[in-house]
Amino acid sequence: MMPAIDTGAIPLAARKIAAATWQRLLVQEDRSRAFTARVVGDLERLGAPATILRASRRVVDDEARHVFLCENVVRALGFAPMRPPVVLDALPEDDEAFERAMAEILVAGFAVGETMSVGGFAAVGAAASEPLVCATLRELTRDEARHGAFGEHAGAWLLRGWSPQRRHALWPACIAAMESLEERAGGPLGALPDVESDPELAALGAPAAHVGAAGVLDAVTRWVLPRLVRLGVIR
Repeated sequence: MMPAIDTGAIPLAARKIAAATWQRLLVQEDRSRAFTARVVGDLERLGAPATILRASRRVVDDEARHVFLCENVVRALGFAPMRPPVVLDALPEDDEAFERAMAEILVAGFAVGETMSVGGFAAVGAAASEPLVCATLRELTRDEARHGAFGEHAGAWLLRGWSPQRRHALWPACIAAMESLEERAGGPLGALPDVESDPELAALGAPAAHVGAAGVLDAVTRWVLPRLVRLGVIR
């Protein structure tokens, strides 16, 4: 049972800002849920082994739970969560282009993107103090770490017959994923003022933007680049 938030003890202005932060995360997680649900079928088309398919279905379950968790925080702050319709771009029909697109999804989307999210959630969680927010961020951090590992495992299977040149050609997609995550975290980091977080907002999981962005970038050197070396995308 998740702890409740004593909204009477928190100013309305702080609750509005924090709820908006969690609402944005809710939308991102809902898109991830829909995206990952499609990935399961795409992996089946590629003939992925049962272990990878089971892992992909667990990721779908995680993402659905993340949506619920974010909705729960928004409600606990005293607001109604919103879930806009999710529209995904179609993947190529051509087999070779489809395989390339799936490699970018697994490597850039999961092995890079989900792994970077771990750093962001951990940094925001370290600054939070509201029990419900802390518990939610712990779950998100734990699951995103597993999702990044899934991307590496499934990516290694898909790239098993690829030449070094084809693997290296995935690097631009990885760079794009890094830039996208940094932007969603409030970056680029160098353009963010290093200001002290509002204590009330930090407690609710909405610290100054540089906090989450720094965590996201820290994950690149700590976990993402070694992962890309193991996958043969970089030397």
